This record gives sequence, C-alpha cells and structure tokens, in this order.
Amino acid sequence: MSLSLCEELVGIKNLWKQETLEEKMNPYSTLLISFHVEECGTYQAVRFLHQMIAENCLKVLISKHNLKLSEITTNLLHCSQLYKSGMGKDILIQSILSMLITRQRKELGDDKDTLFSPLIEEMPLAESKEVLTLATKRFDKNATVPQALARHFYLKEKDFISALQWAQDARQKEYNSYIADTLGQVYKSHLKFMFETEQENELTPEDLEKCLQSAVKATMAFRDSQDLAKKDEQMDFLDQPIKKSQRTYNTSGYVGEMDVAMIIFDVLEKIFRTLD
Repeated sequence: MSLSLCEELVGIKNLWKQETLEEKMNPYSTLLISFHVEECGTYQAVRFLHQMIAENCLKVLISKHNLKLSEITTNLLHCSQLYKSGMGKDILIQSILSMLITRQRKELGDDKDTLFSPLIEEMPLAESKEVLTLATKRFDKNATVPQALARHFYLKEKDFISALQWAQDARQKEYNSYIADTLGQVYKSHLKFMFETEQENELTPEDLEKCLQSAVKATMAFRDSQDLAKKDEQMDFLDQPIKKSQRTYNTSGYVGEMDVAMIIFDVLEKIFRTLD
C-alpha cells in the first residue's frame, strides 16, 4: 500500500513528518521495505519484506491474540480507509480481491488445485460464507465475488436456489465465459443432485420434467460460455501486442455440456431399466 495510507492507518497524522513509519513501527520496522511505484505518477509504497513474514505475522495474530482468520478478513473489508481514493488504491484493491477469489491451479504452477482461494479454504464453512457475502457488499460492482459465492452455495451447501441468485447477480454485472460456466455449473449440479437423491426411488414424470428443465438451462448456459470464450480469444488476439501474457482458452463450457448429456443418459437408462 502507499506509504501515506500506511502512516494514516498506524496513527501518524502530523503534517511536518516529525514521526516516521520506521519510528512508529520500531522494533518491527525491519520487517518492512519501502519502494517507489509508477502508477499514474510515482508514489512511495510499503510492504513486508517477504510473503513468509506476512504469513507468520498472521499466525501470531491468530494464536496469541485469539483472532479468527475470518475476523481479520472482516476487519479488512470494513476498513473504509483502504478503499478511498488515493495513490495505489487500484493495486491494493486488486490484491484484496485476489486474496478472496483467486484459486490455486496446477496448470499455472501452483502445488495443487483448489475450489476456492487459499484464504477462503482456511475458514470454516459458515465463516467463509459470511466473508464472501460481506465482500459482495464491499465490491458491489465486481462480478467475480458473487460468482465465488455462487460456487460456495452449490459446492459446499447444495443450496441451489441461493447459488442461482448469486450466479445471476454476477451475470448482470459482467457476462463472460467464466460467469456463464458458473451459471451452467449451478444448473448441472442441481440436476446431478436431483438424480442422485432419487437413485433408490422410481422417477416420476414430474421428476423427469424437472431434470430435463435443468438440463436445458445448463446446456444453454454452457453454450453461452463456449460462444463467449471465442469472443474472449478474439479480444486476446487483438490485444496481444500490449499483453504480457495471454489467458488460456476456456474450454469448460464444452466439458460442462458433455457432463449434462452424460447425466441425462443415466436418467434415461434408469427409466428404461425400470420399464424392463
């Protein structure tokens, strides 16, 4: 974050700089480093020397001060000073968003694949839901936070009504191939859940109609994802000269549509097996 914001957060308010951040943070100032950032001008910023130092400071807050990870994150989201206009605001907000929503992926060099960001995965179920819900209010124009909350509801709680509401909220804010895929995943997961819960029972015409309706909605969303992925690829190609790295082509819409077809095959197989 910017040095001026950090000074404000730790209580340095004098106009003549009679007290410095180094003096205020002593003897822990050696854990920090200041540097210059060029973003719409030049400003001085401050951060921890290394990620491991930040991680261990977090462990101290949790173990010695009896703070939950969700409480620390909630305080971060409630701190209005972090989100006001000022130098470095965009980078800081992007870092906070990344902590909340960026999943680990082996294909990108991470050690493992995760369903949610490492921060969210460290929290108990109810607390992670509360944090993501609060984040949707803090970042009320951002589509990826309600998208993550939709994933929480259909993956963790099997609450498909809430999942659909948040997926549609994300869609209204930004409709790209990944948001479309999440919407399709909600319908597909509901379809799979309905089929699996009725495995021991005979499917009624009403059950079949619900399954087919979910299958149609899922397929439409996955086909939207396929079409939007093609547009994303075209935009990446046009922007290629100014991009440092290109995104991978999003194939999840194709995989999702095939998954839906396989579930419907299982549904039909059960019906025909019952008739025999």
